Amino acid sequence: MNEASNLKLCWDFFTSQDHWAKLLRNITWKKGKMINYYITSSIWNSLISKFQIVKENYCWNIGKGDAINFRTENWCGTNIGQQFNIDAKRIAELNHTFKDFIMNNIWQIPSSLVDEFPAFKVNIRPPKHPDIIEVIWTSSSLDWIKINIDGASIGNPGSSSYGGIFINKHEDHLGSFVIPLGQANVFSAELNVIMYIIKIVSRRGWNKLWIECDFKYALVAFTKPNLTR
Repeated sequence: MNEASNLKLCWDFFTSQDHWAKLLRNITWKKGKMINYYITSSIWNSLISKFQIVKENYCWNIGKGDAINFRTENWCGTNIGQQFNIDAKRIAELNHTFKDFIMNNIWQIPSSLVDEFPAFKVNIRPPKHPDIIEVIWTSSSLDWIKINIDGASIGNPGSSSYGGIFINKHEDHLGSFVIPLGQANVFSAELNVIMYIIKIVSRRGWNKLWIECDFKYALVAFTKPNLTR
């Protein structure tokens, strides 16, 4: 627990916008390097002891790029000096943020830098934005138990499992489950989860049940049994 807390503290030192973190960075972080003189503080000693671990195992998601130092931060697997095998002294004055080199979502490295460091001349191909489907969950306003269920398989057929979660009208969690099914198709996984919850509710005496599922035909199969033949 103490180990995890110290790692979290060290990460917050680098990334937090809280006043304590900004103040400490201004005092101890100079030109992309940690100061090398001693500070009398047990908290500081805990933080600094994890500095190397955090430094070697983090990588930035660029986002807006306004908080990422182009030269010193790890945004491409390592810092750019190591990535392109450039002597650190040659780029010591390159203290721009990543945002300084992006204009209208296009990579814009100054020509003077490209001439000196041809490796910087890269074409950015931003990925297509994902399709976002809005899903709104609502609890039951009636005295019913609502259960959200899902079944899935890797391949069709393939390794399958199913699961679900029980919630009452007060949004209290009444129970949940995840069960491996073995080799099956998606339809079989969805049917199995419905049959499983019927066993559970019958044992617990839950007579009013609202089943919510993303596979329409699994629910239809219980009203039209000929679909499963």
